[in-house]
Amino acid sequence: MRPSLRKTRRAGLFAWLCLLLLLGACRSLPGGRYVAGIATGDFSSGRITQRELREALVQYASRFEATIVATADTIAAGTKDPVIERRTLRWKLGVTPVVNQAAFLSEPEAAYVAMLTVAVSMHDFLTIGGGVEAFGEQQKLAVDASDELLQAAIALGDRFLDDKELARVTSEVEALVRNQPIRGEFVAEQVQSLVTASESSSVFDWVTAIPLSPFRALQGVDQGAQAMQVAKPLRAVDVA
Repeated sequence: MRPSLRKTRRAGLFAWLCLLLLLGACRSLPGGRYVAGIATGDFSSGRITQRELREALVQYASRFEATIVATADTIAAGTKDPVIERRTLRWKLGVTPVVNQAAFLSEPEAAYVAMLTVAVSMHDFLTIGGGVEAFGEQQKLAVDASDELLQAAIALGDRFLDDKELARVTSEVEALVRNQPIRGEFVAEQVQSLVTASESSSVFDWVTAIPLSPFRALQGVDQGAQAMQVAKPLRAVDVA
């Protein structure tokens, strides 16, 4: 192999390694994930758009409600204690409406903070707070459901926040919950006050200022046109 060719290949390899290191560094910076996605063409690894975040929040709210209702009904069916039966009812009526309302706050980033606040507060109440014995022998069912929903909320945050941002928002929400824990039993007013507190906290301001990716929307223009072309014969079949 000629020396000039070897030098060219070495230079190309060196440049490629530098690019990989640069992309790795970009991903670690606030707002850097979608920059790395542009360079690699892997848009799925970058920040999601506001519309995608909103859709994910609505899906999470549906999952939240279904999980709480199913768990509460299972606990109620497995006891004859009227106190526990009342608590399962308050659990459903006190938490699920607030989460559904939070999903439709005007800013999807703010909606995420509110929903994470509810998930963290519920988890703390059932595991270390006043609700550690709320459901008697069936407490583990409630704790498992709470664990599942909290982990799902964190995973949702990971879709539009980088590691440092997610750690920060989680830490600040935990501090907020410690200062304003759920007391007694699940009451809608208590949970709603948590959402209100999250909207007036410092975490609200900086999370809503985080730019979501505008690039996937541009990428979807061609896909949208194709979808419209496909949709025309489908509508014709439906009418026929």
